[in-house]
Amino acid sequence: MRTNKMLGLAVLAMLSASALMGSASASAEIVKKTVGCKVNEEPCAAENIYAKGTKAKGQLTVETEVLLETNIVNVICKKGAAEGESLEEKGSVAPMGGGAYSVLGTATVATLSECKTSGGANCVVTMTNLPWTAALEWTGPNTGIARTKTPTAGGKVVCGLLINCTFTTENATETVTGGENAMKSIEKVKLNRNGGICPATALMSGAGEVLEPKAIYISYVEETL
Repeated sequence: MRTNKMLGLAVLAMLSASALMGSASASAEIVKKTVGCKVNEEPCAAENIYAKGTKAKGQLTVETEVLLETNIVNVICKKGAAEGESLEEKGSVAPMGGGAYSVLGTATVATLSECKTSGGANCVVTMTNLPWTAALEWTGPNTGIARTKTPTAGGKVVCGLLINCTFTTENATETVTGGENAMKSIEKVKLNRNGGICPATALMSGAGEVLEPKAIYISYVEETL
Protein backbone atom coordinates (compact mmCIF):
# COMPACT_ATOMS: atom_id res chain seq x y z
CA MET A 1 0.00 0.00 0.00
CA ARG A 2 1.33 3.43 -0.92
CA THR A 3 0.30 6.55 1.00
CA ASN A 4 -1.33 9.13 -1.24
CA LYS A 5 0.93 12.15 -0.80
CA MET A 6 -1.55 14.39 -2.61
CA LEU A 7 -3.89 14.36 0.35
CA GLY A 8 -3.11 17.28 2.59
CA LEU A 9 -5.39 16.36 5.46
CA ALA A 10 -4.30 13.68 7.87
CA VAL A 11 -7.87 12.46 8.32
CA LEU A 12 -8.31 11.86 4.61
CA ALA A 13 -4.98 10.08 4.47
CA MET A 14 -6.06 7.76 7.27
CA LEU A 15 -9.38 7.06 5.56
CA SER A 16 -7.61 6.34 2.31
CA ALA A 17 -5.24 3.92 4.03
CA SER A 18 -8.12 2.18 5.77
CA ALA A 19 -9.97 1.76 2.48
CA LEU A 20 -6.95 0.24 0.79
CA MET A 21 -6.36 -2.15 3.67
CA GLY A 22 -9.98 -3.22 3.58
CA SER A 23 -9.75 -3.85 -0.16
CA ALA A 24 -6.61 -5.96 0.26
CA SER A 25 -8.27 -8.06 2.97
CA ALA A 26 -11.34 -8.63 0.85
CA SER A 27 -9.26 -9.85 -2.09
CA ALA A 28 -7.04 -12.22 -0.04
CA GLU A 29 -7.50 -15.87 -1.00
CA ILE A 30 -7.18 -18.80 1.39
CA VAL A 31 -5.96 -21.92 -0.40
CA LYS A 32 -5.24 -25.51 0.54
CA LYS A 33 -1.74 -26.90 -0.03
CA THR A 34 -1.17 -30.64 -0.10
CA VAL A 35 1.17 -32.14 2.50
CA GLY A 36 2.19 -35.57 3.67
CA CYS A 37 1.04 -35.86 7.27
CA LYS A 38 2.30 -38.17 10.04
CA VAL A 39 -1.17 -38.53 11.54
CA ASN A 40 -4.68 -38.63 10.12
CA GLU A 41 -5.78 -35.02 10.56
CA GLU A 42 -7.02 -32.19 8.34
CA PRO A 43 -5.56 -29.67 8.23
CA CYS A 44 -2.18 -31.10 9.22
CA ALA A 45 -0.44 -29.43 12.18
CA ALA A 46 3.00 -27.98 11.43
CA GLU A 47 4.79 -30.47 13.69
CA ASN A 48 3.20 -33.41 11.82
CA ILE A 49 4.14 -32.41 8.26
CA TYR A 50 6.78 -34.54 6.53
CA ALA A 51 9.72 -32.32 5.58
CA LYS A 52 11.22 -31.70 2.18
CA GLY A 53 13.66 -34.49 1.35
CA THR A 54 11.73 -37.21 3.18
CA LYS A 55 12.74 -40.58 1.72
CA ALA A 56 10.12 -43.07 0.59
CA LYS A 57 10.10 -46.71 -0.51
CA GLY A 58 7.34 -48.76 -2.04
CA GLN A 59 6.48 -52.03 -3.74
CA LEU A 60 3.66 -53.73 -5.59
CA THR A 61 0.76 -54.43 -3.29
CA VAL A 62 1.03 -57.97 -1.89
CA GLU A 63 -0.62 -60.60 -4.10
CA THR A 64 -1.12 -58.18 -6.97
CA GLU A 65 0.53 -57.82 -10.39
CA VAL A 66 1.28 -55.15 -12.95
CA LEU A 67 -0.62 -55.84 -16.15
CA LEU A 68 0.43 -54.50 -19.54
CA GLU A 69 -2.38 -55.15 -22.01
CA THR A 70 -1.49 -54.99 -25.71
CA ASN A 71 -3.01 -56.16 -28.96
CA ILE A 72 -0.03 -58.53 -29.45
CA VAL A 73 0.19 -60.22 -26.05
CA ASN A 74 -0.32 -59.28 -22.40
CA VAL A 75 2.65 -58.91 -20.04
CA ILE A 76 2.37 -59.65 -16.32
CA CYS A 77 4.97 -58.62 -13.70
CA LYS A 78 4.82 -60.12 -10.23
CA LYS A 79 7.35 -57.89 -8.46
CA GLY A 80 8.05 -54.18 -8.44
CA ALA A 81 9.76 -51.60 -6.25
CA ALA A 82 10.39 -47.87 -6.16
CA GLU A 83 12.33 -45.32 -4.12
CA GLY A 84 12.16 -41.55 -4.07
CA GLU A 85 11.83 -38.43 -1.96
CA SER A 86 9.72 -35.33 -1.51
CA LEU A 87 10.91 -32.21 -3.34
CA GLU A 88 9.04 -29.77 -1.14
CA GLU A 89 7.13 -29.62 2.13
CA LYS A 90 3.91 -27.98 0.89
CA GLY A 91 2.12 -27.96 -2.43
CA SER A 92 3.17 -25.33 -4.97
CA VAL A 93 1.51 -26.50 -8.21
CA ALA A 94 -1.95 -25.06 -8.89
CA PRO A 95 -4.65 -27.75 -8.54
CA MET A 96 -6.04 -29.47 -11.63
CA GLY A 97 -8.87 -31.42 -10.02
CA GLY A 98 -10.46 -28.85 -7.72
CA GLY A 99 -8.43 -29.99 -4.72
CA ALA A 100 -5.34 -28.51 -3.08
CA TYR A 101 -2.09 -27.21 -4.53
CA SER A 102 -0.01 -30.25 -5.51
CA VAL A 103 3.19 -31.21 -3.68
CA LEU A 104 6.11 -32.44 -5.81
CA GLY A 105 8.11 -35.62 -5.36
CA THR A 106 10.54 -37.66 -7.39
CA ALA A 107 11.13 -41.36 -8.08
CA THR A 108 14.86 -42.11 -8.29
CA VAL A 109 14.63 -45.91 -8.47
CA ALA A 110 11.94 -48.06 -10.11
CA THR A 111 11.96 -51.73 -11.09
CA LEU A 112 9.62 -54.40 -12.45
CA SER A 113 10.69 -58.03 -12.38
CA GLU A 114 9.45 -61.60 -12.73
CA CYS A 115 7.70 -60.58 -15.93
CA LYS A 116 6.17 -63.00 -18.43
CA THR A 117 3.72 -62.89 -21.29
CA SER A 118 0.30 -64.43 -20.83
CA GLY A 119 1.69 -67.35 -22.84
CA GLY A 120 4.60 -67.88 -20.45
CA ALA A 121 7.49 -66.27 -22.39
CA ASN A 122 10.03 -64.43 -20.24
CA CYS A 123 10.20 -60.63 -20.46
CA VAL A 124 12.77 -58.10 -19.26
CA VAL A 125 11.59 -54.62 -18.20
CA THR A 126 14.11 -51.78 -17.84
CA MET A 127 12.86 -48.44 -16.54
CA THR A 128 13.96 -45.42 -18.57
CA ASN A 129 14.55 -41.70 -18.07
CA LEU A 130 14.78 -41.76 -14.28
CA PRO A 131 14.34 -39.77 -12.12
CA TRP A 132 10.63 -39.11 -12.64
CA THR A 133 8.75 -36.19 -11.10
CA ALA A 134 5.16 -36.44 -9.91
CA ALA A 135 2.67 -34.04 -8.32
CA LEU A 136 0.31 -35.21 -5.57
CA GLU A 137 -2.95 -33.30 -5.16
CA TRP A 138 -5.20 -33.65 -2.10
CA THR A 139 -8.76 -34.20 -3.40
CA GLY A 140 -10.67 -35.29 -0.30
CA PRO A 141 -10.29 -36.80 3.17
CA ASN A 142 -7.00 -38.76 3.15
CA THR A 143 -7.15 -39.23 -0.62
CA GLY A 144 -5.41 -37.70 -3.62
CA ILE A 145 -4.40 -37.93 -7.26
CA ALA A 146 -0.75 -38.28 -8.30
CA ARG A 147 0.13 -37.09 -11.80
CA THR A 148 3.34 -37.88 -13.67
CA LYS A 149 5.14 -34.66 -14.65
CA THR A 150 7.99 -36.32 -16.60
CA PRO A 151 6.70 -36.81 -20.18
CA THR A 152 9.25 -39.55 -20.94
CA ALA A 153 8.63 -41.65 -17.80
CA GLY A 154 8.38 -45.29 -18.73
CA GLY A 155 10.26 -48.46 -19.48
CA LYS A 156 11.59 -50.73 -22.20
CA VAL A 157 9.91 -54.14 -22.46
CA VAL A 158 11.60 -57.02 -24.28
CA CYS A 159 9.74 -60.33 -24.67
CA GLY A 160 11.81 -62.36 -27.14
CA LEU A 161 10.58 -61.76 -30.68
CA LEU A 162 7.11 -60.70 -29.52
CA ILE A 163 7.77 -57.24 -28.07
CA ASN A 164 10.81 -54.95 -28.10
CA CYS A 165 9.34 -51.57 -27.30
CA THR A 166 9.74 -48.54 -25.04
CA PHE A 167 6.50 -47.46 -23.37
CA THR A 168 6.04 -43.98 -21.92
CA THR A 169 3.24 -41.90 -20.46
CA GLU A 170 2.84 -38.13 -20.64
CA ASN A 171 0.41 -37.56 -17.78
CA ALA A 172 -0.47 -40.80 -16.01
CA THR A 173 -2.67 -40.45 -12.94
CA GLU A 174 -2.70 -42.61 -9.82
CA THR A 175 -5.36 -42.75 -7.13
CA VAL A 176 -3.67 -42.46 -3.71
CA THR A 177 -5.09 -43.34 -0.29
CA GLY A 178 -3.11 -42.46 2.83
CA GLY A 179 -2.61 -44.51 5.99
CA GLU A 180 -0.26 -47.15 7.29
CA ASN A 181 1.18 -48.60 4.09
CA ALA A 182 -0.50 -45.93 1.95
CA MET A 183 -1.93 -47.33 -1.29
CA LYS A 184 -1.82 -46.12 -4.89
CA SER A 185 -3.24 -47.59 -8.08
CA ILE A 186 -3.50 -47.02 -11.81
CA GLU A 187 -6.18 -48.43 -14.09
CA LYS A 188 -5.74 -48.93 -17.83
CA VAL A 189 -3.39 -45.98 -18.38
CA LYS A 190 -2.80 -45.46 -22.10
CA LEU A 191 0.88 -45.69 -23.05
CA ASN A 192 2.88 -44.20 -25.91
CA ARG A 193 5.03 -46.65 -27.87
CA ASN A 194 8.40 -46.39 -29.58
CA GLY A 195 10.75 -49.07 -30.90
CA GLY A 196 11.26 -51.92 -33.30
CA ILE A 197 8.47 -54.30 -32.27
CA CYS A 198 5.66 -52.32 -30.69
CA PRO A 199 1.97 -53.11 -30.31
CA ALA A 200 -0.67 -50.84 -31.77
CA THR A 201 -2.26 -50.36 -28.36
CA ALA A 202 -0.97 -50.59 -24.77
CA LEU A 203 -2.72 -50.12 -21.42
CA MET A 204 -1.17 -50.48 -17.96
CA SER A 205 -2.80 -51.30 -14.61
CA GLY A 206 -1.37 -52.01 -11.17
CA ALA A 207 -1.35 -51.21 -7.47
CA GLY A 208 1.40 -50.33 -5.01
CA GLU A 209 1.93 -49.72 -1.32
CA VAL A 210 4.27 -47.41 0.58
CA LEU A 211 6.65 -49.21 2.96
CA GLU A 212 8.55 -46.17 4.24
CA PRO A 213 7.46 -43.96 5.90
CA LYS A 214 5.32 -46.54 7.68
CA ALA A 215 2.40 -44.14 8.00
CA ILE A 216 1.71 -41.25 5.66
CA TYR A 217 -1.64 -39.51 5.33
CA ILE A 218 -2.77 -37.24 2.50
CA SER A 219 -3.66 -33.91 4.08
CA TYR A 220 -3.32 -30.15 3.57
CA VAL A 221 -2.54 -26.85 5.21
CA GLU A 222 -4.37 -23.60 4.64
CA GLU A 223 -2.46 -20.47 3.68
CA THR A 224 -3.30 -17.03 2.40
CA LEU A 225 -2.07 -16.04 -1.06
